[in-house]
Amino acid sequence: FLLIPLIFGIGAAMTSLVGINVGAGQFARAETIGWLGGATAGLVGAFLGICLALASDLWIPAFADDPAIIDVAARYFQIVGPFFGFYGLGLSLYFAAQGAGKMVWPILATTLRMLLAVGGSWLLALQFDMGLDSVFSAAAFAMVAYGGLIGLSLYRGAWRDRPV
Repeated sequence: FLLIPLIFGIGAAMTSLVGINVGAGQFARAETIGWLGGATAGLVGAFLGICLALASDLWIPAFADDPAIIDVAARYFQIVGPFFGFYGLGLSLYFAAQGAGKMVWPILATTLRMLLAVGGSWLLALQFDMGLDSVFSAAAFAMVAYGGLIGLSLYRGAWRDRPV
């Protein structure tokens, strides 16, 4: 919940800026906006995730006092937090792709993220009995795939009239 409003703010601005430039045929400029905004959102996400992971004992007790809850929350942020940058990259580029009018890859990446998180959690935790940390690992892997696929689509020219 902390990341989404921050990334939304960056992404909403990118939607307009990318849309204006794609509409003007300035694809290179639109892509530059995508990369700069995506990198900014990714860095914000990574910074927050790493801070949450490293200092979880300082802030989780403000929300819970049960030692078991504190332990699970800390493990979540230690495993998933470092990968929040990929989520920030992906979500901001999702918004930017709306401005480009090119939503196939972002929707595929979102679907893939859900399938990897849910399917990976089911497989690792329930079929291989690897525990709760494996659910967190599946979520982290899904974030990497999400940001990576949307970034790759931009790199491959998904916003251009003819992808490169």
